[in-house]
Amino acid sequence: MSSRSAVRPFEVRHLQIARAAIAALAAAMITFSSDHSATLGLSVFSGFAITSAFVLFVAAWLVFPAGRRSAAVLLAVLDLAAGMVAGIGPIRSDGLFFGLVIGWGLATGVAEGVAGLRARRAAALGDDPSSAPRRGTPSPSARSACSSVSACSWSRPVMR
Repeated sequence: MSSRSAVRPFEVRHLQIARAAIAALAAAMITFSSDHSATLGLSVFSGFAITSAFVLFVAAWLVFPAGRRSAAVLLAVLDLAAGMVAGIGPIRSDGLFFGLVIGWGLATGVAEGVAGLRARRAAALGDDPSSAPRRGTPSPSARSACSSVSACSWSRPVMR
């Protein structure tokens, strides 16, 4: 086996698309329902969070290499916990809805923020060669900004 890391069949963008599709389905269920109660909101949130947790658990092994899976697993655990609490029927109320969704948002936001800062620091220090940009390859933001401009050429090396 070579020293290069194994090619993964799925990338982070596939994970992002799957999570966005699940969120869009949940949003459509709430939007087009005549019942906007906390009971329905918690039911839909429960389904969204548990499904999102499943996607994150699977993505931890399909998308991320060993040693970089902790953020995905942590987010999956937070989603699963919030989804399971929202799925308890007898305790559903307006207060639980707001408290649970706000708490889930804060917890997952902090977890993603810390994971992003750690990844940025590792890339800056050179600890993570997989996240360092390759010479001549545009950043994703530069690629999307020039996607419709035919004059953008990425064959020349980036000057540093």
